[in-house]
Amino acid sequence: MAKTMSSKEAAQKWKCTQAEVTQWCREGKIPGAFKDGSKQTSAWQIPADAMKPGTAAAKEKIENPPDRSSETIQPSRRSGLSIAAGVLLLISAVLQPIQNNLSWEILLTHPLTMIQLLLSVVIAILLFMGHSGNMLTIVMGANLALVLVMGPASILTQGPLACMFVLLLPPIRTRRFSKLWALPFALGAVIVFIGMFGLNTARAYSNWSRCLEVWAYLFMGAWLAHPDMTFKSLFLKDINHMVKAGDILAALFLRGWVTYGSVLMVIFLFVIPLSGVGLSSPFAAPCILVFSPLMGSGASIYARLKEAREATKIMKRSISEVNARSGIRGVSERAQAELNKEAGKKAQKEVIKSAIVGGVIAGDAGAVVGAMSAKAKQDAASGGASPSDSKAASKEVIKGAVVGGVIAGDAGAIVGAAAAKAGQEAKNKTDKTK
Repeated sequence: MAKTMSSKEAAQKWKCTQAEVTQWCREGKIPGAFKDGSKQTSAWQIPADAMKPGTAAAKEKIENPPDRSSETIQPSRRSGLSIAAGVLLLISAVLQPIQNNLSWEILLTHPLTMIQLLLSVVIAILLFMGHSGNMLTIVMGANLALVLVMGPASILTQGPLACMFVLLLPPIRTRRFSKLWALPFALGAVIVFIGMFGLNTARAYSNWSRCLEVWAYLFMGAWLAHPDMTFKSLFLKDINHMVKAGDILAALFLRGWVTYGSVLMVIFLFVIPLSGVGLSSPFAAPCILVFSPLMGSGASIYARLKEAREATKIMKRSISEVNARSGIRGVSERAQAELNKEAGKKAQKEVIKSAIVGGVIAGDAGAVVGAMSAKAKQDAASGGASPSDSKAASKEVIKGAVVGGVIAGDAGAIVGAAAAKAGQEAKNKTDKTK
């Protein structure tokens, strides 16, 4: 975990005031500085090796940043992620012989299975304690060697474990390779998916124990690749201070996995038994424990991308509005054209949306009436009417359609809506001439 210092400590080190340090942090003049919370009053955290802005050393560091890609990532303390990984791995290890109906007496006659269970317990204990050094590497290596001894069939089922062992090797567990943190989880999910549709022998890989093991890979990989990430930072702090896209995506993935994913898990837990499949089916555990939280992660990332896209649109619209009012020939006309184009697209979407809603409610005639209602509302708004008058214009069209529909069916509904719209347009023109 990278060492940091407070703004007060930085002020003492650089022989300046704390207010100056805070101002430099706000202006982005200190690379790597971030707030330890989302509130305005949150304290700034500054890298311990940061240089005072304006000095020759600071300029040299900005122009020629050090290559940190070969640095080894070494979590120095345990966090909720490591504890969660240990708990899930322990539950998975204990649950596996129970699912296979292996009693304690039978386990004693299978020494390799017994050793593998003990190694999983040791790995879980190391994760509880927050140890990610040589001891964890040795135990994972022993587990991998045991998998190789048990035969080629076991290599397939323990593929994620083998990949995790590679990530654990200190010489290559660097910032460059930290992008592979989710690979063990991905391999585990693929194996679970194969087990869902495979032969009876392969379906053992999609049971509840294997699915919990996939969760363990997820939290262990995140903890190793992102030492500063904790459950507290995922849910109680803003992640906007993160500057790397990979860190933001990792946080969004885990946040969606636990939040949206938990809701979907509960839904699947009720839907699967009601559908007649049953919780003993090979589809139950993967759908509840893997694929529903995976969809939750996708929803979390999609929501953030949509938010960013909307923010970009608002920024572009603001720039166009400023340029349109600038009065500069060429610039003003282009900006106004862009605003008109955007307004036209928005109006089209509103009309189509109303048509779809009307079509669902009342068929083809309803679709036509819905489109006419939305258009009447837009015409009233463009004519300078208040929002309440615009809604009233829309209601008049619907009212005319209902009356016409009662009298003469679908055709009468369309004619009634058109008559109400024509009357509203005549009223608007009369109001303008007054």
